Amino acid sequence: ISGEFLHNRIGKVWKAVKHDLESIVKQIEHLPMPKVAALQVIRLCSDEHSNASQIATAISGDQTLTTEVLRIANSSYFNYPREIANIQRAIVILGLNLIRDIAVSFAFRHYYKQFTGRLAIDFQTAWEHAVLTGAICRSLSGKFSLNIADTLFVGGLIHDIGKVALSVAIGKEYQELAQFAAKNNTHLFLLEQEKWGFNHGDVGGILIDRWQFPQILVNMITYHHYPADFSGSADVYRGIQVIYLSNLLAHCLRQESINLEAIIRLDANFTQLFPVNEREFEELVGGVKHALKNDRQLAAMGMTAYAG
Repeated sequence: ISGEFLHNRIGKVWKAVKHDLESIVKQIEHLPMPKVAALQVIRLCSDEHSNASQIATAISGDQTLTTEVLRIANSSYFNYPREIANIQRAIVILGLNLIRDIAVSFAFRHYYKQFTGRLAIDFQTAWEHAVLTGAICRSLSGKFSLNIADTLFVGGLIHDIGKVALSVAIGKEYQELAQFAAKNNTHLFLLEQEKWGFNHGDVGGILIDRWQFPQILVNMITYHHYPADFSGSADVYRGIQVIYLSNLLAHCLRQESINLEAIIRLDANFTQLFPVNEREFEELVGGVKHALKNDRQLAAMGMTAYAG
């Protein structure tokens, strides 16, 4: 990872926290990548020249991914009359978009899970929040005139990957910080920023840049708590806004309290980024809930209850 990239990520605080961030970066450089088979499926599903046979071969290269795809294909949601025991048949039934989403979810669920004993956050809570945020991101792509619904889903799914990296890099210290945030009803990212001059978004951006993820995703992850700090293209900025908004909505949906006042309690700066009134906000939330009820992946995972 280049020093220039690090400098761009943390701006003015670079000199003050250089040693701390560099030590964290050195540790996260040794973190394993997500499952290779799943990443290969993601790439193939995004390649217009690939075919079902290639995708089936990639899936079959990982037994647990194969099992997951067949489990979802045979779930009660799809209610297929005969058992699907063949991966190529499962691809036909599920479609490439859902196959890609399954692969992404599989890759990062297993990535999170391997660090369960070291995470500063509850694994199941964090994972459900990640999936819900990804689904909301996808539902908002049209609202923000962005033709990148699949990219937004991935961005939402991995927006908190920096928390995993920090849990591994500075486990005890980060766990204490997370516990303090929960006990005092304070945002963890604000405590991170105050203590170190950077937050889990910065660390997450560095991590996925190392994995050679697209720059648009690097920016989305890096700035998802501070969209106003981004100074690049308008399309990327809107993508960052979607991640930011989806993260807040996902938190509110899990707490069963979704109104403008609740969002502002989560982030007092919300109306500066989104100058909406209560009626406009209710319309936006209504559209999101409708999309979530019809989200095939949430349904297959039994998570449509969050749609309200």
